[in-house]
Amino acid sequence: MREDSSRKKFNLYGKKVVTTISRFDYAKNMALAYEIAKNFKDGADIIFLWLGDGGDRAKFESMAKKDGVNIIFTGFTDEIAAYLSATDIYLSTSRWEGLPYALIEAQSLGIPIVATNVVGNNEVVENGKSGFLFESAQQAHQNIEILLNDEKIYGKMQNQAQLNFKDKFDISVMIRKVEKIYEHVIKNNR
Repeated sequence: MREDSSRKKFNLYGKKVVTTISRFDYAKNMALAYEIAKNFKDGADIIFLWLGDGGDRAKFESMAKKDGVNIIFTGFTDEIAAYLSATDIYLSTSRWEGLPYALIEAQSLGIPIVATNVVGNNEVVENGKSGFLFESAQQAHQNIEILLNDEKIYGKMQNQAQLNFKDKFDISVMIRKVEKIYEHVIKNNR
């Protein structure tokens, strides 16, 4: 797992960090993220880090305090890169996505992802390679447990996440793909 200055900066040293960057609304399904985090409430060494804000934030903060769930709520922040540097696993519970930039950012840093198996997420995450795609809170819990407890699988997914980023989402790759589309359009319109 990761150990660096960002962990010290945010007082996360010695913790296993599962991060979600999100709006707190229906589409992002933070109720599912809460259910997953609640399954780990007895784990003193695991912290769920929620970056973002929205209409449901106060409700979840109150629930977490009442239930004793280890969630840190940062609100909006300009320190996303630093928080991601302190992250071991990225969790996405979206009901749907377009192209989820947060997942791409996580992969660029070699962070394995546990995400709902929905359009967008399943275009970024290679299930069983760069992370896990899940259908239920129970499955997500099991996926997180695997990543937290099996260093070999974690290391493979960490490497595959970075490779997936470089192969599909690195800026030079993206520019070349756009160029090919334009070349194709120009060629077919002559």
